[in-house]
Amino acid sequence: MIMILGLWTLLKAKDSESWPSTQGTIITSELSRDDSYDSETGQKTTMYSANIVYEYSVDGVRRSCDAVSFVSVSGSDLTDARKNLSRYPYGMTVAVYYDPDNADDAILEPGVQQSTWSVLCFGLVFSGVGSLFILLLWYTNIGSILSNLTKKQTLMRIGPLRITTYSRR
Repeated sequence: MIMILGLWTLLKAKDSESWPSTQGTIITSELSRDDSYDSETGQKTTMYSANIVYEYSVDGVRRSCDAVSFVSVSGSDLTDARKNLSRYPYGMTVAVYYDPDNADDAILEPGVQQSTWSVLCFGLVFSGVGSLFILLLWYTNIGSILSNLTKKQTLMRIGPLRITTYSRR
C-alpha cells in the first residue's frame, strides 16, 4: 500500500511539471510544533514543521492551499523548519502551480523533489522486508513439512478410530 502511495505521489509530482501557474500570496508562515509522549517511557518527542498557507485565484475563484511540495516533511530539527519558513515569509508573492483538472490541487514546488522519492523507497523497503519474511516463513514451513515426511503421522483421530500414515524412506 505504501509503495502504491509512493508511486502515485511520484507520478503526480512528475505531472505537476506541466501544470499552469498563477500568482499567489503567502497568508500564513508560522512554525508548527507537535509534542508527543511515549506512554511506556514517558519520553517527550518534539517535531517541527513549517506551516505555509497561500492564496491564489483561478478563473476568478479565490482559493487557498497549504501544500508546498508533494511530501510534507517534519522533523526534530528546528533549524530545518526555520529554513523552510524563511523561504516563504508572510506576504511574499509566489508562483502557484495548480492541477488544470482540479484547481484546488496546488503546489509551490512542482516536479519530483528528493522527498518525493522517500515515500516510494520506504514502500519498496517495507515490501521487500515483508516479502523476505513471508519467504522465510514459507521456507521454514516447507522444511518442517519435509522433515515430518520421514516420521509416522497421525492424520485423524475419531473416537477410537485412528488414521495413520507412514512415510517411505
